[in-house]
Amino acid sequence: MFNRETRTKAKRFYRLFILNGHGSYVTIDFIKYCNNNRILLAIYPPYVTYTLQPLNVCMFKPLLTAYLAALANYMDRC
Repeated sequence: MFNRETRTKAKRFYRLFILNGHGSYVTIDFIKYCNNNRILLAIYPPYVTYTLQPLNVCMFKPLLTAYLAALANYMDRC
């Protein structure tokens, strides 16, 4: 899915794919596929992505906070 959705936007450039290092994700075939399709891998150790992954800290945490506030506001109105 990542390759299909980002290939046309990147054209001939490399893309960065961030994932945790759980054994089921990272296989030799997957690494070869990424190399062949110009995908750079940033693999974080398993079970520490919350503290290390920039998207969780910078993007998803504020999004979650805003979503919970909007949900609470909606629940108060209804």
